[in-house]
Amino acid sequence: MIALYTVIRIHTQTDMPRKPSACYRPLIALLFSAATIASIATTAHAENLEPESAKAYDVTADSKRVERLARRVVTEARIPGLAMAVVQNGKVVSAYGFGVVSSTDRQPITADTTFRIASLSKSFAGTLSAMLVSDGVLSWDARINTYLPAFKLANMKSAENLTVMDILSHRVGLPYNALDRSLEADEPFPLLVAQLDQAPVICAPGDCYAYQNIAFSLIGDVVFAVTGDFYYHLVEKRLFHPLGMRGATYGRDALEASPSWARPHVRSRGRWTPVRPKETYYRVPPAAGVNASVNDMAQWLIAQSGHRPDVLPQPLLDTIHKEQVRTPDQLRGSRWRRDRLRDAHYATGWRVMDYAGHPLLYHAGAVQGYRAIMGILPERDLGVVILWNSESGAPSGLFPTLLDKALQLPATDWLKRCVVSYKTRQSRSPSIQQEQERIVRKQREGRKKKESSCGLSFANFAPFADHTLFRGPSPMARGRSRASMRSTALGHLAHRAAKTIRHQVATSPQSHVNRHVTAWHAMTRRVTFILSRPHPTNHIPARHSSLPAMS
Repeated sequence: MIALYTVIRIHTQTDMPRKPSACYRPLIALLFSAATIASIATTAHAENLEPESAKAYDVTADSKRVERLARRVVTEARIPGLAMAVVQNGKVVSAYGFGVVSSTDRQPITADTTFRIASLSKSFAGTLSAMLVSDGVLSWDARINTYLPAFKLANMKSAENLTVMDILSHRVGLPYNALDRSLEADEPFPLLVAQLDQAPVICAPGDCYAYQNIAFSLIGDVVFAVTGDFYYHLVEKRLFHPLGMRGATYGRDALEASPSWARPHVRSRGRWTPVRPKETYYRVPPAAGVNASVNDMAQWLIAQSGHRPDVLPQPLLDTIHKEQVRTPDQLRGSRWRRDRLRDAHYATGWRVMDYAGHPLLYHAGAVQGYRAIMGILPERDLGVVILWNSESGAPSGLFPTLLDKALQLPATDWLKRCVVSYKTRQSRSPSIQQEQERIVRKQREGRKKKESSCGLSFANFAPFADHTLFRGPSPMARGRSRASMRSTALGHLAHRAAKTIRHQVATSPQSHVNRHVTAWHAMTRRVTFILSRPHPTNHIPARHSSLPAMS
């Protein structure tokens, strides 16, 4: 345009009169029209360039970098293992396992190793429900008591108005995780449903969000009522098998029968210890009952991205990915949530988030000894799933790391804080065996008398008090309260310290006596302080811990 204007201006100044004659006007109009068309075409090309470049993004190189980071996380954070898969454009780009299935037998984790996926199971419940709605046998607005006449809440009007969509989007009106503690205490699911009328109703159904496991799992009973078939059987028949999820199953027996399955690990005495999977959350299959490998979950992400219309057509996906209720609690917690998320909603078994201005489909899960994360970036046609067999938070940093690379966001080390804090915590908290070996070694070496007062301080007895004596009831202490055992243990410590002091006072020069007595008074005050502190009666030792299924 500028060049064209310059040519016309020069020609006008040299050869043309001040006012162009009529013979030149068509020529000028034609030239300006051509220039305008060219400018519009250039602008349109520039506007279309961004979506094309977005679609052209290839995650292969970045997935290789994240694989190397995953291997470092397993090594440096000292976790048993993890598995990760990345899909793009309907294909599996990467699927690998790192570490071992158990810290005792050292069998390596592969992409086919089965994990519990915890609350990632909710996406299967929402999808199956949408399929039944498409079949015409279920309705989103159908009242729950239509299918379950005995269902009750504290407010019977709320029970009568509760719909299928309300329970699948956590808009029941109950407090967060209602009766989950009773579920962890191994109460049967039917009894828990019967106790829902004892939980307070905090809002009308559909008006507020509060995450649920028991109320969410009512969809399993609804499915049986409208089809006459068991919920888990329908998921296997209509989702697992058609999508090629060969290793996906329901229940603990099926998990333990898998050719390769990751044992859950909990922290016990400074190390990750394998335990048997708990049965509790398997009692609510729609909420947390699925077992799967990352290869299985890769097929699930491909289908949820719209590449399996033969099983999940696009209108069905649009329905289950539609925002239903805002979830502001998701904007807090981990650092990547605080820094990257601008808004968050719950859909139907999926979370819908605004990740730095880009839509993100997401869900996470946690049960004892397992953690899981999955997400889909529709703009990049990219899906990621990470499963690990411990309660460490370190692997979760891999997820935003890959998303940032895919979206070309400023680089942030989401892993540094997790790994460094873990290593620092380990260096400050040696295992009880290491602490006992250190004390015995110093006793054998024989310390100088001027250093002997260090052995009288309560700090050197603390490892025994914090671990050996207070680490869960021993077989000899059955029937005794923890407060009673605590007092007795501290009494034994004081008695041992007093014997040591009496011996050293009797054998030490007069110059050392005052120091020994001072140490005795300091330790006595410490014991008195500890005994005066209230001790939680509901404390659960680490090796017996149970964490609720989380989003």
